[in-house]
Amino acid sequence: MLIHTMKNTIILILISSVLSSCATYLDKESSINDSYELYSNNDHNIYKNKNPIKESYDTDIYKKNKFQVRLPKNIVNWQSGSYDVFEYSSKQVLLIKAGNDKEKVSKEWEFRNPTEEEVLNYLDDYWTKRGYATKYLENLNPNRVSKIYSNAISTVLLYNIKEENFDTYENLIKTFKYIN
Repeated sequence: MLIHTMKNTIILILISSVLSSCATYLDKESSINDSYELYSNNDHNIYKNKNPIKESYDTDIYKKNKFQVRLPKNIVNWQSGSYDVFEYSSKQVLLIKAGNDKEKVSKEWEFRNPTEEEVLNYLDDYWTKRGYATKYLENLNPNRVSKIYSNAISTVLLYNIKEENFDTYENLIKTFKYIN
């Protein structure tokens, strides 16, 4: 009887640990509403932000640019607002700031290294809401890749990306385009 109970307990512990180690991904199915569309494909997602968020600077009112981009699979958390933030396993983050309808594209898209101050400015609110320690934003992990992809109007921050994932993330965000 004791051996039978111990076996059941061990099996229960093993099943629990397997289930808890499986991440719950938010992009298993497509999701559509008035503000966005997230289409789940086999090897990537397509995200369309059609959010009519208006921002004001002084007395001028601007509408956030609408855009479409391909994203990596396996999103573990995301939020849409002034910025669109997509989090993947191991705190890999993709942030998109699309600019507004009054700004004009002034440069070609290019990659560059972010400063620690930029990372903190972009991710501090999100990081705090998630309950993460901000000290990790203040010191970029040398074993991970962090890059900004920008055309001076819109900015995509790739933060804390595992080296083996960077090429995939890079190729997908290069599909960024403005939509009506």
